[in-house]
Amino acid sequence: TGQFGCLETLHHLGPMCQKEIGQKLFSCEGNITQIIDNLEKRKLVQRVRSEEDRRYIIIHLTSEGSSLVQKVFPAILDSLVHKFDPLTEAQLIDLGDFLKEVGLKAV
Repeated sequence: TGQFGCLETLHHLGPMCQKEIGQKLFSCEGNITQIIDNLEKRKLVQRVRSEEDRRYIIIHLTSEGSSLVQKVFPAILDSLVHKFDPLTEAQLIDLGDFLKEVGLKAV
């Protein structure tokens, strides 16, 4: 779940530093480091040092990582849509508003 969350975040939001990914996934620094390490071993992400500040490392999806997300995301999305079927349109709108508020606080 953590690894796919990281891949999906990079796919939809673009390259970002490890700390930002951790905030988006509500994950602690140690855990996100291990997730990125494991994804890097599988050649699904790549760490790239910033040209402006060599201390700043940006995580990028590799072509393999992007292909994997594109392959499995539709099935995951269908599963989520099915799980939220019992909610009314008004409840879905409320849920979306709540999640946006939580997401903005995570930035």
